[in-house]
Amino acid sequence: MEPKFKIGDVVELNSGGPQMTITVAENIHAVTRKKLPFKGIVTTVWFEDNSKFESKFPQDALSLTKEN
Repeated sequence: MEPKFKIGDVVELNSGGPQMTITVAENIHAVTRKKLPFKGIVTTVWFEDNSKFESKFPQDALSLTKEN
């Protein structure tokens, strides 16, 4: 499986919600830092009321709203 998105892409959940920025679109081993096969999960970040939120989502649950 290949990532649909790249770091910096702006996405939203297919069901709606805030715009989020892709911050991780690959699978890197936490200790060895080696690239592992991509499993379809991306990390996103967004802000609401001056608070930062971060979450992981299956890439198929997201739609591109704006490319970096």
